Amino acid sequence: MKRRLFTVLAMGALLAAPAVAQRGRGWRAGTPPTPEERLARRLDFLATYLNLSEGQKAQFKTALEALQAKQQATWQKMIELRTKLQEAVRSNAGAQAIQAITAEISKLQAERMAAQAQTMATLRNLLTQEQRDKLDKLCPGSCGLGMGLGGGWGYGSRGLRLRAGAPI
Repeated sequence: MKRRLFTVLAMGALLAAPAVAQRGRGWRAGTPPTPEERLARRLDFLATYLNLSEGQKAQFKTALEALQAKQQATWQKMIELRTKLQEAVRSNAGAQAIQAITAEISKLQAERMAAQAQTMATLRNLLTQEQRDKLDKLCPGSCGLGMGLGGGWGYGSRGLRLRAGAPI
């Protein structure tokens, strides 16, 4: 009886292995895409979905690359400030010191949001009305460009994510 059960379980595992292997082919199975790869994928998708002209593609790429460079620099500063904040908390720094660091972090977050909004406005102005309508249908909060906060997007413990159960 045990031998038969073992045989059935082993056969089941062998049959399930290809399905599990297929599932792991995404980036989660290996290294995540670089920021440049993510940008290229986003541009390819938008160019196809919105039927962007060559001129629009070039302008989108320029604007998104500039935003990406600015965001990466800001992100590095935020990491440094968060490390500084952790050190301040561990060393029992006073409330004033902690508040000064958190104010700097808040300022950087506001700068990131402003840069995203400005880039989004610039990109939307490059689109025809038909393309804007199509983009709005894709994601009501403008997340088709990865910069909106509507349509079920929000911040969580792992950054900006689509909230569970939110319409897409």
